[in-house]
Amino acid sequence: MIKCLWFNTNYNYSMNKLNLKVKEQIARVIGDNFTTNEIVNVFTDANVKTDISLYAKWKIILNGFSNTSSEEVLFYIIEQFCHPLNFPDTESRSDFIIKLNEILKYEFLDLVATERTVKIVDINDETIQERIRKPAKTSTDYIVDALNFFKNEYNKVRISGLDYEYSLGVNASSEELELDDGEEYNAKLEAIKRLNNVGLITEYKIEERMESGGYYVWDYAICKIDEQKITGQEEPLATDADIKSITKKIIHEHTHRFENSIQEKGIDLNIKNKEDNVVIKNKKKITLPRFPRTEWSKVSITLLDDTNMLLSDGKSTKPSSFEGIGCEDGRNGKPDENWAFLVRLAKGDGQTIPISKKERESKKKQKQKITDILRKIFQNETDPFENESGGVYNAKFNIKYNTDKKEKTDSRYSDLEDVFSEMTASTEEDMNSDFSQ
Repeated sequence: MIKCLWFNTNYNYSMNKLNLKVKEQIARVIGDNFTTNEIVNVFTDANVKTDISLYAKWKIILNGFSNTSSEEVLFYIIEQFCHPLNFPDTESRSDFIIKLNEILKYEFLDLVATERTVKIVDINDETIQERIRKPAKTSTDYIVDALNFFKNEYNKVRISGLDYEYSLGVNASSEELELDDGEEYNAKLEAIKRLNNVGLITEYKIEERMESGGYYVWDYAICKIDEQKITGQEEPLATDADIKSITKKIIHEHTHRFENSIQEKGIDLNIKNKEDNVVIKNKKKITLPRFPRTEWSKVSITLLDDTNMLLSDGKSTKPSSFEGIGCEDGRNGKPDENWAFLVRLAKGDGQTIPISKKERESKKKQKQKITDILRKIFQNETDPFENESGGVYNAKFNIKYNTDKKEKTDSRYSDLEDVFSEMTASTEEDMNSDFSQ
C-alpha cells in the first residue's frame, strides 16, 4: 500500500527535500507543456515570484521553485500544473504525469491522478511523520556511502589506477545552494578527506562543472583509490565485509579527531581544480572546448549561424556556441559584443572591416577577449591575429561564415546534424537533458 503525504505546517519538510537535479528535470517537463504566461500565472496564484527575464521556461520554473517557502508549496504548484483543465484530453494529461513520475521515482515519490488534481504519495509506504522520525545521517553514514560508491564503481571494471568521480553537490558559491545542500556537501567532502587520511583514497581534487547550460555549478571529487585496501587483496571482487572492516578502522582511528575539528572550525571548501581551459563569465566558470597545441595556420573555425560554430585543429572537429566559449551576455542570455566581433570576422573571411579611430579602443578589447579564449582552446600562447594595420585585424587562423545551408548536411560534418539541430533550437524550447540520479 502507498500512503499520501498529507502536509502539516507543524512538520519539518527538509526531510522531504527534492534534489536540485530532480527539480530541474521537473521544470523541463513542465516547460515543454506550458506557455510562459501559463507558468507565471500558476506561480503568481501560489504567491511565488518568478523571473521572466531568464527567458527559457525551465529556468523560470526552476527559479520559481527556489523562491518557494517550503516543499509543501512546491508540491502544491506541481499539483496545479496537473489539473485536468490544463490539458486537451485525459491522454495528454496522463502522459504528462507519467513523465513527472519517471523523475520523482528517484525521490521515492509518485503522483496519483484524481478527478481534479493529483496526490503526492510515498512509494516506500512511509508517512511524513515516519520520515521525520528517522535519525539524521551521521558522519559514519557518509563514509559508508562513499565506500559503497567506490566498491560498486570498482567492481564494474576491476581495473586499477582509474579516476572515480564522486558527486558532492551544488558548489558552495552557487546562488542555487540551499542550507541543507551545504550541510550535505560538507559531510560528503569530509568523508572524502577521512578516506584520504587513511590511504584508501590516494589523491583527489575538486572539479567544478557548469551544468544545465551554466545555470548552476556542480562539484565532483575526482579520486584515485588504493584498490588493495578496498578489496583486501590484489584485484578481487570487493565485498560488503571489506567495507564494514575498513569502516570500523576509520571510526576507531579518526572519530575523535573528526568530531573535534567539526566543532572547532568549518570545513574548507576552497579546494580548486586548477584548470587552464576555463573562463569566468557573469560569475560562472565555463569549461572551454580543448585541443592539443595547434599552430594557427591549422586552426579552422566555421560559424554555422549567429549562435553556433565548429572548431577544428585539422585532425578533429568539435561543435560549440557563444555560450560554450563564454560569450553570453549575462543581462539577457544573448551573444555579447565579443561574439559579435567574431561574427564580423567570419563574414569578412578572417578580416575585419576598417575600424574608425573612435571605435578602435573598444574593438581592441573585443579582439583581446577572443584572443584569450582561442589561446586556451588551442593551447597556443602566440597571437592569433596579425598586427593591426589601418584599423583592420587579420586572423592567422581560417574562419568563415557558413552561408551554404546544404553544407551543414552534405559536408563531412553531417554526422553532427543532430547536435546542431539541438544547439540551434530556441532557448525557450530547451530540450530535456538525460536525467542523472
